[in-house]
Amino acid sequence: MKGNVINYLEEEFYIYEGCTNCRGIDGYEYSNMHKLIRYSILKLCGGVGIDTYNFCIDVLNAVDKDLSLQEVIQNNPWTATEFLACYFDKLNLIEHGSGIRGAWLSNIGKDIVNDAGNELLEYDKGHKLLKFCTFKESYNLCLDILKIYDDVDGTSGFEPVSELIVENIYIATELLITIFDELGLLDYSSNIDLTADGVYILKQGYETEEVY
Repeated sequence: MKGNVINYLEEEFYIYEGCTNCRGIDGYEYSNMHKLIRYSILKLCGGVGIDTYNFCIDVLNAVDKDLSLQEVIQNNPWTATEFLACYFDKLNLIEHGSGIRGAWLSNIGKDIVNDAGNELLEYDKGHKLLKFCTFKESYNLCLDILKIYDDVDGTSGFEPVSELIVENIYIATELLITIFDELGLLDYSSNIDLTADGVYILKQGYETEEVY
């Protein structure tokens, strides 16, 4: 199983009981392992609540126990949307002020939306940034999500994005799997399996209190 993050942590001797001042792969130190996982590995934005962190644990648990990932997303469309928004933010496709739920399309995101349909421009920008989209359908879903963030005018794009995810649940599930693969938590090379990193994070369990 792949496990780059955990190999790094073990080499740096940052995994131990009651971890304090854990150094993540981003070079920052965190006061506990849950904080390290949420910011350094899951790439969640500051201010995101425990529901979105725990949604990620639900995804890993579903893969580990061969449960329905579609059901996990359908039951948690807003937290799925928040996770995707954080990932898009890290790719600089969207940007936000005090909270990710008020996000809007960035200039890079606008370029990708405007280049849609031009194969040469799409390859140069869109397909390089959205390289985790292994199928045309998931790439198009990302474009549709970005278009929603382009249309928001002082309002949240979260509700229409969450509705779009539910309406396209099969493609949204595929998209989520490939992002978790990109984060190094799932191995999607053949069957869908947890990596060593995914197994370790799942063992850390749910967050039980807000950490920012």
